[in-house]
Amino acid sequence: MSKWRNPFKLPSMDVRNYFGEKIAYYFLYLDHYILYLIFPAIIGIVVFIINLTLENTDTAARVFNLIFAVVIVVSSSVMYEMWK
Repeated sequence: MSKWRNPFKLPSMDVRNYFGEKIAYYFLYLDHYILYLIFPAIIGIVVFIINLTLENTDTAARVFNLIFAVVIVVSSSVMYEMWK
C-alpha cells in the first residue's frame, strides 16, 4: 500500500537524494517564491479588470495602479524576510 502524498508539496528529500543539496535548495526556493506570488497575482488581476472598466486617464485608475505598486513592494519585502 502506497502512502498518500500531497500533490502541492515538493518532495524535497527525494529531490535532495537524487540531485543533491544545491538543486533541492533551488527547488525549495522556487516553491517558496511561487507561494508568495499568489497574493500579488490575485490583486493584479483585480486591478487589471478595474483598469479595463475605467478610463485610462481617470484618476481612480491611477490610484489603483499606485495601490498595486505598493502591494508588490510590500509582498516582495515580506517574501524576502520570510525566506531569510
